[in-house]
Amino acid sequence: MALCPGLVPSQGQPCPLPVPPAPHSYHRAHQCLEQEDWEMAVLFFSRALHLDPQLVEFYALRAEAYIQLCDFSSAAQNLRKAYYSQPENKDYLERLALVLYLKGQCLFEQCAFLDALTVFSQASELQPEKVCFRYRCLACLLALKKHRECLSFVTKEVKQGTTNADVYILRARLYNFFQKPNLCYRDLHSALLLDPKHPQAKVLLQVMVGQAQQARQDAGVLAVQGKGTMYRRLQDFDLAVEDFLKALDMMSEHQEELVQQAQRQLLLAYNDFAVHCYMQGAYQESVLLLNKALKDEQQEKGLYINRGDCFFQLGNLTFAEADYQQALALSPKDEGAHLRMGLLQEKLGFCEQRSRQFQKAENHFSMAIQHNPRKPQYYLYRARSRQLMQNIFGARQDVATVLLLDPKQPKEGGLQSQYL
Repeated sequence: MALCPGLVPSQGQPCPLPVPPAPHSYHRAHQCLEQEDWEMAVLFFSRALHLDPQLVEFYALRAEAYIQLCDFSSAAQNLRKAYYSQPENKDYLERLALVLYLKGQCLFEQCAFLDALTVFSQASELQPEKVCFRYRCLACLLALKKHRECLSFVTKEVKQGTTNADVYILRARLYNFFQKPNLCYRDLHSALLLDPKHPQAKVLLQVMVGQAQQARQDAGVLAVQGKGTMYRRLQDFDLAVEDFLKALDMMSEHQEELVQQAQRQLLLAYNDFAVHCYMQGAYQESVLLLNKALKDEQQEKGLYINRGDCFFQLGNLTFAEADYQQALALSPKDEGAHLRMGLLQEKLGFCEQRSRQFQKAENHFSMAIQHNPRKPQYYLYRARSRQLMQNIFGARQDVATVLLLDPKQPKEGGLQSQYL
């Protein structure tokens, strides 16, 4: 049996391995710190703490090595251990707060704002009297766009009696963001009382002046536009159109939302005016008004349908067909457009029948059926065209379809009795 050199073994027991004393690791660790060999310092401090975990100072020293290695998480963990073991030692507290600040700043620069907020909050809890940690929390909230939480945080800061003009300016910016000009101006006034030459306060004040001027201009535009809307509802369309055009002239290119609203109201005025003319039988005037509306708006199916109706009444069936087709291209399932196309194709079919163009007539009636397949009369009209072209089988099919759609359909010219 081999013996460990220099040791007397116990009977039946293995000999223990020699363990270097803690002071040896301590001195080696200090040498590594002096030589700036941070990794070896961490190793020797770890060995010493493994032998004696009660050596609180070693945690703090190992934390210093971790700080030099930029391992702030490990440094904070060691300093917490040291501080919680000796809470009366304020040096440990100061160092821990500093490490948390450094860690939070690194996270902030990496755009890990939520993690940075957590770390800065921990530092602020350790030293609530230091405002720098709270300000970093504010920076994180702003970066996260948590404006309401930020406003609440700043308000608490103000209630604590801050004399920092920047805090009032920050809250003023937040109030301006939430469109609360009175509160914004109040905080700006407080900031200027603390620092009458504060440059950011003067900049924000100029911004508020510009916003006030813009709001005044917007109010004037909305007043004219509102008057135009009233005239439109009263069916005084000339005055309505005049006010909407005036409102558009008052706007700048930067007022995109207001411009869109005014253009929409002008479109409605033209359309309502056109409907009014249509009801009075002034179809040509109605077409002219709808042309103006469609000049600025080509995606509104109702405008095409209305103009198609005017062309239909004027007998311009080709133009009417083009408008109905455009309406269906914008809204393929629009029932009103399909019904109108059916009526239009029916009328075109009769025109071709009178010209004895029976094949063209059949095509138009087939188109009418495609747009409104549940109207029995279209099948009867097509059956008549097919009969005239000696297409007996096709005519018989159409008559049968009529009876399926409407069994009570009256006989027309003996067509049904002839084929059934």
